[in-house]
Amino acid sequence: MSVGENTVNVYRVREAAKLPYRAHLDDAGMDFFFAPIDTVAVRIAPGQTALLSTGVKVEVPPGCMLQVMNKSGVAYKRQ
Repeated sequence: MSVGENTVNVYRVREAAKLPYRAHLDDAGMDFFFAPIDTVAVRIAPGQTALLSTGVKVEVPPGCMLQVMNKSGVAYKRQ
């Protein structure tokens, strides 16, 4: 997948993993998805944190970075 002048390589490490994508052409970021290993639902209580697997690896080009953030709609609702 291309981001600006850089190519970002994304690899599935689990067959069921969904590759990240931009929902709209003018989106600044891409959507990543939870890919549970054992297909068991995860419940995260308010104020609790959890490490969730996406089932993908991302090769970040030199001079670039990968930043993971809440979806803008989720962050907006917490204000």
